[in-house]
Amino acid sequence: MLIIFVVSNFKFIDVFELFVVLSAFSNIQSAILLIAVTCIAFFVTTLPGRSH
Repeated sequence: MLIIFVVSNFKFIDVFELFVVLSAFSNIQSAILLIAVTCIAFFVTTLPGRSH
């Protein structure tokens, strides 16, 4: 639940869209992969701003 709350704060992700994707996969491994990709995308977009 905490992960979904954090993800919902990202501006480029819709909570409903994320729920639909997770339901479509209905696979724990796919869900973990999706969360991992989301985290990577978040760090990639925030690191350049913090380094300067």
